[in-house]
Amino acid sequence: MIVYPGEREKMKAQELSFKEFEALIAGTKPAPKSNKGQADWDLVCDFCHFSGKRRGELDERTKRLLDSAVWAKQDGYGSPGYTPCQGWDWSGIRDSSKKAVREMAKAVRRTLKACGYSTK
Repeated sequence: MIVYPGEREKMKAQELSFKEFEALIAGTKPAPKSNKGQADWDLVCDFCHFSGKRRGELDERTKRLLDSAVWAKQDGYGSPGYTPCQGWDWSGIRDSSKKAVREMAKAVRRTLKACGYSTK
C-alpha cells in the first residue's frame, strides 16, 4: 500500500489491531516494516509534495523541472501524464500505480542528478 506524507501512521494503524496500535503509539512495539515500493514513494514525496522533507532544498527551476518530469509519469487519472480539466493535482500522483511510482522515482533521480542535487 502506498501512502502520502502525514498519513503513514494512520494507515499503519488501520492494518493493526487496537492492542497493537496502542503498543505502537506507546513506543513499546516497532512500527511494521514498509514494503519495497515505499522507498520510491518516499523519494517522490520528499522532493515533490509541497510539504516534502527535502522540497525546500531545491531552487525554483529544479522544482519546476521535477514537477514536470514526475507529472509525465503519474497515472492516477488513468493514463500517464493525463491532466484532467481541473488541472494539476497531487491526487494524480498519490493515486498512481506501483509501476508509475517506480517511474516517478526514476524521474526524480534523473532530474536531481541533472540539476546537481543528490538524493542522499
